Amino acid sequence: MSNDWREIEKIAKKWIYEASDLIKASFAKSIHIETKSNENDLVTEVDKSIESFFFIK
Repeated sequence: MSNDWREIEKIAKKWIYEASDLIKASFAKSIHIETKSNENDLVTEVDKSIESFFFIK
C-alpha cells in the first residue's frame, strides 16, 4: 500500500470514529422517523446528520 493510500485510510478511520461518536450521542435522545420513497424506507435525523457530516468532510 502506498503512503497516499495509508493517509486516506487514516483520515477515513478518523472520520468514522467521529461519526460513531455522533451516533452514540444520539442514543440518549428521542428520534424522529420519516419515510422516504415508501413506508419501508425509513430515515431519521441521525441518518441525515451523519450523511451531512460526511458530505462536509
